[in-house]
Amino acid sequence: MTWQEAKKSAQQTENEIVALIPSDQIVTTTQGATGTLLSCDDTQYQWTGRTTVKLAPGADVEPLVTTIAEHYDENGDLTPEQYADINGDLTVQLIAHDGKENYLVGAGTKSAEELEVTSFSACFVLPDDVYPGGEF
Repeated sequence: MTWQEAKKSAQQTENEIVALIPSDQIVTTTQGATGTLLSCDDTQYQWTGRTTVKLAPGADVEPLVTTIAEHYDENGDLTPEQYADINGDLTVQLIAHDGKENYLVGAGTKSAEELEVTSFSACFVLPDDVYPGGEF
């Protein structure tokens, strides 16, 4: 897998997660065009990115997070694990069966009316001539 394939797959999954939110609850969706690379181990990296959903006034993040967790609990593509984040907000981590690809879904950091989906792709080997710093 190349970094481009990992990015494409992670962004597709971000979109699938966002598609579980009722459209009448969404004002805007912004998917980051670029992300960064994190090290998986001595030879592999994963692409990380984010999609931010601005919710309609009065929309509540917690029931949306719960609905997303229930969807994946029933479908089994990703395993959901729910927890309270540092602010006490409900967050769900969706983990692939290999344990390396995962997604965090929870309240946004800039507004109470935001939901964020942060992605961490499957691991891949970066070609020797590509520096892992910067944006991808």
